[in-house]
Amino acid sequence: ALPLAVGGNWTLERGLDPVSGRDRCMLVSATARMDDGQGGTPITLFLTGESLRVATRSVIDPSYEGTGLQVDDSPRLPLGKVFKETGILFTDNIRQIQQRFAGGREVHLTIGFWPTWPVTHTFEATFPLAGYDRALAALRQCDAL
Repeated sequence: ALPLAVGGNWTLERGLDPVSGRDRCMLVSATARMDDGQGGTPITLFLTGESLRVATRSVIDPSYEGTGLQVDDSPRLPLGKVFKETGILFTDNIRQIQQRFAGGREVHLTIGFWPTWPVTHTFEATFPLAGYDRALAALRQCDAL
């Protein structure tokens, strides 16, 4: 029965994926809170077999330097595409992201937000990856049904 808590930091859910427009299985991270220059915003990761979507309630500004996704000390991956103003979508390097998540301890996501005038600095949220391997196996099993 879904939703199903997996590994303490992830929940396996089935629902409408706004990226594909289909009903599908997805892993949802525990929600973190990050500063956005205006008081703070919740931030959540949504992982499917084809994409990683980052959802916030604040408008993302992709013009900041030093943004990206980093697992532990691995090289930082550039931010994906802005998705519906308040999200980020990673699709091109999803396999690389899944591999890094599998071997990692935590994900660091660095983002800039709009409006901050003058442009100030980026903000960071951290997500623990404990239990990710079990969660990914559950996602693959759900997708196979």
